[in-house]
Amino acid sequence: MTARSERRRQEIARLVAARGEVRVEDLAERFDASRETIRRDLTSLEDTGALLKLHGGAKRVPAAVEGSFDERMAENHAQKAIIGQKLSRWLSPGQLIFMDTGSTT
Repeated sequence: MTARSERRRQEIARLVAARGEVRVEDLAERFDASRETIRRDLTSLEDTGALLKLHGGAKRVPAAVEGSFDERMAENHAQKAIIGQKLSRWLSPGQLIFMDTGSTT
């Protein structure tokens, strides 16, 4: 890879981070490069995790990925216990409630 292509890819990654989404056509015009060159750049950047390639462009990688159920069960344990204690004060013996699945419930 040339220094020019490396600079272009760095700038594309910066643009995606700043704007959230970019289009191949706009990038090709901005960098005076072919659409094929930009597509190769986007593929390379996607391979490194810098962005997500879309049909006709690319977008920012989501900031956070939800952890496993066991990981989420361990998070905020004290706060979850407080929620359970407060809820229990609202219930009388024999009452039924329905709660969907989740690490807090």
